[in-house]
Amino acid sequence: MSTLKNYLENLNVAELKFRLNLISGAPKLTRKDMFISFLHDELLSDRLENYWQRLSKIEQLAVAEAIYHWDGQFEQKRFLAKYEKLPRYFLPTGNSLRQPSFLALFFYRGLVPLDLVNRCRNYVKAPPSYQLTQWTNDEIKKFIKTRQQEIEKQKDKYHPKSAIFSMENHAIHDLQAVLDLVGEGKITVSEKTKIAGAATIKKITAILLDGDYYSEQDDWDLENYLGGTITPIRAYAWPLLLQSSSIGLVRRVGTKLELTAKGKKVSQSPIEETIRLLYQRWRDKGMIDEFNRINVIKGQTGKGQRLFPVINRRITIEHALKKCPENEWISVDDFFRYLQAECFDISVIFDRWRLYISDSRYGCLEYSSCSFEVIQGRYILVYLFEYLATLGMIDVAYLPPYYARDDFGRMECTEELYFFSRYDGLLFFRINPLGSYCLGRRDDYQPPKKNILPLLDGSDGLHITLQRKATPSEKKILEQYLQFKTDTHYQLEQASLLKAIEQGGDLSIFATFLNTMSEQAMSSEIQDVMAILEERCNALTDRGNARLVNCSSAALANMLATDPNTGKFCFLSGDKILVIPEKSDKAFQKAVKKLGYIIPKKSL
Repeated sequence: MSTLKNYLENLNVAELKFRLNLISGAPKLTRKDMFISFLHDELLSDRLENYWQRLSKIEQLAVAEAIYHWDGQFEQKRFLAKYEKLPRYFLPTGNSLRQPSFLALFFYRGLVPLDLVNRCRNYVKAPPSYQLTQWTNDEIKKFIKTRQQEIEKQKDKYHPKSAIFSMENHAIHDLQAVLDLVGEGKITVSEKTKIAGAATIKKITAILLDGDYYSEQDDWDLENYLGGTITPIRAYAWPLLLQSSSIGLVRRVGTKLELTAKGKKVSQSPIEETIRLLYQRWRDKGMIDEFNRINVIKGQTGKGQRLFPVINRRITIEHALKKCPENEWISVDDFFRYLQAECFDISVIFDRWRLYISDSRYGCLEYSSCSFEVIQGRYILVYLFEYLATLGMIDVAYLPPYYARDDFGRMECTEELYFFSRYDGLLFFRINPLGSYCLGRRDDYQPPKKNILPLLDGSDGLHITLQRKATPSEKKILEQYLQFKTDTHYQLEQASLLKAIEQGGDLSIFATFLNTMSEQAMSSEIQDVMAILEERCNALTDRGNARLVNCSSAALANMLATDPNTGKFCFLSGDKILVIPEKSDKAFQKAVKKLGYIIPKKSL
């Protein structure tokens, strides 16, 4: 940082006169060295404070930010993000000279000289850091209603539905439900991309608590050049989150995901610890770049580096979230301004020449005016909406993305887009206790209490009545073990239970479900059926496959069954039949061969 004299010497005469004219009673000077000498002495005198007092409020803030936070330099983008307007002096003009302002006495080529910085600090107070505005639920509802009305004016007969979700319970439910699908062998992914296909996405969507953010009815199913589809989001994220985790909940065998022993025991460990590990592994090793989900930006794949490393962005967002208030609603636009004002570096695009919208010639991003909201902002929306909210770390308030944001209209080849990304509808988020725990802001976590009615009433014979709407995972258990009658009535039938158990169901898990989901004890009829089935299910045990060998005589069969070498691998059934368990087959054949016998291949 240079001194005032250095900066004055680098100005031309017109620029010096521009500043001299701001000083009342300045003498008439004719030479450049005289201009420099006068301005130097004037501005380093006590009269500098008088000029400071004549600045407007926004101009005083510009000086304060520069001398306390930005090493004397005026950072236009950060200032605009923080205060949402600029002093007139820094607005662009058609000539080399700026708007007349006393700011010209403080700034030279956008910098405050070092000696002026030191003098200004005697009476200029340091400005406060950026303060995120905290919203109440009522304020959010009012804001969303206004936004809905604005959108309705743009699109006749379209009334966008809003939603406000507390995501902790959703994530706790969804994690176990998706793992159950994995255990049933119903989740398949691409071997190359690890992304689930449409059929699998449909199955996952069906078991998510309250479904995905947007239903099929919400989706206009637009062509790609208009924006494309708006689903899936949560259903898309879960298979990737599970595969990216190195904690070993699932493994991929070909295209199918399978549960590991650890994955089968998730319900026996604190669910918040599992979610925290899933978040940390995704932050460090998540297998896709979330920016790839901004489908309107083409050219993201191919040879050569096109995007900056994703882990740096994720860690930067984590640092920013750690400084946000807990349990307070924040506008995403306010969060964008905060990131810019506090200079969080979220670099996304490495090579703009390779990326484009719609047309690689006319829609090249190098030719477009790409704002923070369009590039960095869209990446942040994906990360918050598709991953952190899916993991239950943040609560969300949102609309469908159609017409939700208008910050991309000046870009080339965007004239026909209804939205820039499927995440454009996210308006507010709130870091909840689970999010604070996952971010390392608190050492422990207590899941939210569920103040809901018991699900079942089983006091009427073998009839079971629902007292409230079942969650997807609850409904899945009901349909697996019980006979459906109506939307609110099921019946316990022995045949249905036996079929469920035969297909891999667990009677003890179902019995626990009945007891925990009912406020009263099950009827005596239900208890009797469950007791009978428990006894009968344990009466027969599958010991595995075996080979039956027919011996030529009872004496030979008895000899082989009692011989020290062969007897430990078989046992008698009747007079002449030897039973050889499948696992002992090779050992028996080897042992019987030592006694001079073989089992011919034609009899195998």
